[in-house]
Amino acid sequence: MNLFFSNSDSLTSSDSEIEETEETEEIEIDLLLEKLVIDIPRRQLSFHKKYEKWMLPIIIARKVMSNFEDGCGWTCLLTSIQKLESALKAKLKANEKFLDIFTPVLARFLIDLDEFINKIPRDKKYKKNLNSKEAKACTIVQQKSLQFFESWSEAIKDYYNNPPPVSISSKDKAVIDALEKFLMIPPHTHLSLTCLNLEEYPQSMKEINKMFDYYYSFSTITNTTKLGIDFLTILDLSMNRLKDLPYEILFFRKLKILNISHNLLQYFQPYITMLAPNLEILGVESNPLRSSNILKIQKLLSITNINDTPSDIIPRLMDICAQKIILNKIPITCQKKKSEKTLLEKDDNSEQPLLPNGLMNYIKQGFLCEFCRKFISSTSSSFLPVIIENLKYSDYSWTLERSTKFPLLRRFCKKCWYVHNKNQICTCITCKVKRGKNQNNSNNSNFS
Repeated sequence: MNLFFSNSDSLTSSDSEIEETEETEEIEIDLLLEKLVIDIPRRQLSFHKKYEKWMLPIIIARKVMSNFEDGCGWTCLLTSIQKLESALKAKLKANEKFLDIFTPVLARFLIDLDEFINKIPRDKKYKKNLNSKEAKACTIVQQKSLQFFESWSEAIKDYYNNPPPVSISSKDKAVIDALEKFLMIPPHTHLSLTCLNLEEYPQSMKEINKMFDYYYSFSTITNTTKLGIDFLTILDLSMNRLKDLPYEILFFRKLKILNISHNLLQYFQPYITMLAPNLEILGVESNPLRSSNILKIQKLLSITNINDTPSDIIPRLMDICAQKIILNKIPITCQKKKSEKTLLEKDDNSEQPLLPNGLMNYIKQGFLCEFCRKFISSTSSSFLPVIIENLKYSDYSWTLERSTKFPLLRRFCKKCWYVHNKNQICTCITCKVKRGKNQNNSNNSNFS
């Protein structure tokens, strides 16, 4: 696994050095992307080619709707709708069955188009403020939208009867657009979620296998090759507001490039060491990484002499319950039954907490130890504050020897931290995973 990391302590460089670093990073990313595209077989480049002519007008129309301008917006939107209409007529002759996995794509676009048009006032006063070309295009777009709804009513009905497995909010629409683009347009290797202002990893990406299965549930063609996460080699999460990479990032075992530049990542979870071995992680240095606080914790807490008292060995009932809740084995909230709701409660999906506030605060202040998986409360004698650990190793692929250093967020109880820190037999994720090609002879990795 190649990791392009910079030391988090060296953040006082000049503006010119920062600009040079960003330019070098962009050139490096472009070269890697170009190399990957060259390596893609020609057979895969033509995969699902028939959907490309249908998808491109929808992509253009969505861009026009998201950045709508009265000066030329209606004309551009009309052009893309006309291209979509002619492309569909040329291939389908109004037979919905041939839409196949494109059915939910077209239905969702027509629904969004109808919502967009309904937001625009239809009175003469609005059209008087437009130039003649735009006013005419506005009228035609409204007519075309109604015609599309009538022509593809069966596809829209199928979409409503078979909704996506993940609810699509206004924030998630751009992510679904990117997934559809990945499915419909060759070479089906690059998934771009850049510049979407994402604060959390999208739920649709966490359940990406379900999303792909959903689209193929509309397929009537047998013995067809299904696209999936094994085709994905480039994932671009740059220019967002992500603070963490979720465990689901490990699903992409064929991933070759992961771009996480210009996010808000301060540290990484230990499972990042389990990523695909040939993965290039780009842009880590453009995140506000935190430096290690291991020495500070060692000075504040004496953990060399640990007394195994019975209270430390036997977990309390509250600890067991809290552990079950953290592992999502006990729900925290439940929906109220209709008979239990008052007349003032109009929301059918309203939820009520199952746990009292005192117990919830108790759980939130504690954590699960990575090593023993026991719940450690904030009042326990085994409690340790958050540990930021800088992992060091050398990687020898790509003909370059790189000494890497990146911050991992660790949570240990006192006993397990002692085992881990003293390089004894530890079974935490980073101690189990072999990092680099030159560490087969070493029992454990070196930590700062």
